[in-house]
Order: sequence, then structure tokens, then C-alpha cells
Amino acid sequence: MGKRHAERAAVVAAVFFERLDPALRARLAGEHREQLERDIEAAIAGAVRAELEVVSDQLNDQAVLIRRRFERDQSD
Repeated sequence: MGKRHAERAAVVAAVFFERLDPALRARLAGEHREQLERDIEAAIAGAVRAELEVVSDQLNDQAVLIRRRFERDQSD
């Protein structure tokens, strides 16, 4: 997933820089652009990680419920 995050971050940064005034864009080249890409990539990865954690917790809760229902049905 990291490669996809990096690719998406590069696209977002490129769009951001394209919308800047040309003079400002020239001043914020190179190092600043790379830092922005890294920051965007970290934000994307963090958001994905947080959502995966939520889904993981939901799956775990469902597994517990399924096990309880199964055990209840087995005892009947």
C-alpha cells in the first residue's frame, strides 16, 4: 500500500503546486515539494490505518457474536 500512498501523495502535491501563483511556485520548489509529498503520504497512511483499525474492531466484535451464537445453539 505504501507505493500507492506515495503515488497519490505526489499527485495531490502536484495539483496543489499547479494552483499556486507562478512566482510562489518557483520559490517553493524542490525540498518544499518533497516535504509536502511526504506530509500528504503520512496523512493518507494515517487515515487508512485508522479506518483499518475501526474495521478490524468491527470484525472482531462480529466474530465474538458469531461464536456466542454458535455456542448457545450447541448447548440447546
